[in-house]
Amino acid sequence: MQLTLRSQIRKLTIHSMFIAVIAIMGFVPFLGFLPIGAGVSITLIHLPVLLGAILLSPRSATLFGFTFGVVSLLVVLTNPTPLPTDLFFINPMISIFPRIIFGLLAGIIFTFAKKIKGPIGWIVISVGSLVATVLHTVLVLSMLWIFESASFIETFGNLFNLIWFILSLNGLLEALLAAITIPVVYLTILQVPSIRRLLKQD
Repeated sequence: MQLTLRSQIRKLTIHSMFIAVIAIMGFVPFLGFLPIGAGVSITLIHLPVLLGAILLSPRSATLFGFTFGVVSLLVVLTNPTPLPTDLFFINPMISIFPRIIFGLLAGIIFTFAKKIKGPIGWIVISVGSLVATVLHTVLVLSMLWIFESASFIETFGNLFNLIWFILSLNGLLEALLAAITIPVVYLTILQVPSIRRLLKQD
């Protein structure tokens, strides 16, 4: 019973830390969302979701994806000067649902990627980070197309061009950043025995 309670406390602590990091990145300006002009932002807040996915489990990653979505929704609702495109993320099917699926898919991808050891394993993790990030972009844009295309076209005139702009610029930059950052941070964490023991069971 004592070990079970200790394990539950450890899990709660780890998950609380990830949720806190996601919330901080969301609400601190220019930390989780970096505006680049043209009414769009580069998303950085997906990185702790990916890190949680590779360190923990698909279930945990799904929770972090849900947190990512809720934080992004709250950021828009509390921002007095949101970007024009941010207003479409008031719809939970755009702000929350695709982030839940993103977390789940990232967890599944890394479950298999972590089984490959050696240099090839790090390449697989890097590619997995890139693929998961691209999937996130595609999921969000798909929900935007399905639920808000009419309103978007009425407001901005051309949704198709913006989608290609986001895929080619935002999606590429976010995916490359994840492909470089996640393997490095993961390798660094694994070198710390105390953290490795803390994460041993999920």
